[in-house]
Amino acid sequence: MAKHGLLLHISLTLAAWLPVGAASAGTWQPVGVGDCPGRDVAGSRGPKPEAARCDASFTGNTAVCWSTGCTYKTVATAACTGGANPGQMYTCVAAASPPPAAPPPAGGAWQLVGVGDCPGRDVAGSAGAKPDAAKCNAAFAGNTAVCWATGCTYKTVATAACTGGANPGQMYTCAVAGAAPAAPPPASGGWQPMGVGDCPGRDVAGSRGPVPEPGKCDANFAGFTAVCWATGCTYKNVLTGQCIGGANPGQMYTCGAAGATSPAPALAPAPALPPPPAVPPTPKLKGRKYTIVNYTGDKTSAHDFIVDWKACNVAEVGMEFERGPEKITVEVCRPGSRLIIKADYKANNYFVHYDWVVLDDGATLAGAYCDPTTCGPAAGKRAK
Repeated sequence: MAKHGLLLHISLTLAAWLPVGAASAGTWQPVGVGDCPGRDVAGSRGPKPEAARCDASFTGNTAVCWSTGCTYKTVATAACTGGANPGQMYTCVAAASPPPAAPPPAGGAWQLVGVGDCPGRDVAGSAGAKPDAAKCNAAFAGNTAVCWATGCTYKTVATAACTGGANPGQMYTCAVAGAAPAAPPPASGGWQPMGVGDCPGRDVAGSRGPVPEPGKCDANFAGFTAVCWATGCTYKNVLTGQCIGGANPGQMYTCGAAGATSPAPALAPAPALPPPPAVPPTPKLKGRKYTIVNYTGDKTSAHDFIVDWKACNVAEVGMEFERGPEKITVEVCRPGSRLIIKADYKANNYFVHYDWVVLDDGATLAGAYCDPTTCGPAAGKRAK
């Protein structure tokens, strides 16, 4: 995602190439997730394209947006493919001749549920960036459409189970009339949509479903981030404007003040957090220091632990300042052989469970970690 900042900087310097009128002559329409190389003529800040940049001269061309800004490309949207940094893609539609909205078929309508994909089970396809209204009927209720800028595929898979595909796009579920209501508005509970994005690590909680839980946006989490896919969300103690560089982009949200009625500007600084509650200082341990690296796909995060092998006590260095007070429980301690611990962060209902074997005469800890949303390898060396 570092390329996005450079791309946006270059695009802003070229803004004069794309005339901006006093009023928009057209509208931006979302067409899924995608990107294409080059042909950038302008840029803007914020997670949505500027209305004034869609005019008669730019009709049919493309904007690609991330949480921090948008770039504008003189490329027909259907031909905008193959880029390395997919974001929310928009096409400029002339206001004079917007395509008529197709009436929903009796009994069903497509509902947007986020970004995702799943392998196989494809039963049909259609052209265009939105699903064909006629394909949502009683026989297809609860099943899935995945759409990109150039077309959609239809899958006989319940939308909540549609995961693991290699080509994520805009995901829809077929809802029949009179069945489950539409998904709650994305601003519920203070969450505000901020485009498509992700950042590595710093996960503190998770939840099921394609939109974040209102209860997880409160004063203590103001300005921080949720990233959601069709099947669930992860919550990160990272300011949303700084949440970049992740390998699994989804719909990104920022937490405004609980009960907020209007979204915060995309690049506005987050409100100051209240001071953490006073807690007794963690007693300093005499022992060996280990630097452990947790691996989640191609993402890594480092953690430092002090291990007192004689007393079988463990403390983590510095994490109480990031996530709040931490309690470490030593479950198994066999010096020279095995160490299993659990780190609890009660303020966020978050935990990490570590299970290591001890190698190299105590110089190496090798094993795995699990938190509420994922598991992966965790290993490291004793510091000198």
